[in-house]
Amino acid sequence: MRSQSPKLPKFVWQAVLLSLALQVAAIALLGQYRIRATDNHFGFGWEMGCIGRALAEGRGFSDPYCRGAGPSAWEPPLYPYLIGGVFTLFGIYSVASA
Repeated sequence: MRSQSPKLPKFVWQAVLLSLALQVAAIALLGQYRIRATDNHFGFGWEMGCIGRALAEGRGFSDPYCRGAGPSAWEPPLYPYLIGGVFTLFGIYSVASA
């Protein structure tokens, strides 16, 4: 005999989808992602953003402080590789990559 998993009520799914739609609309309309070039974009992902930049520029997994620090094992690799891929597709520190 197989037990059936309980299903969530329809209104829960509607509330989740409404919440997601409102969050995406707020980000699009209010411009939540502001990029500051004054600090060399360090606030854009911090160390992981700098490593992603190095990956997108073809310098490998390096430079966690955006100052030419060389190879690094400072951060785990998954998120910097994701950022590097986004930077490669949409441009390094561009509005589209934000």
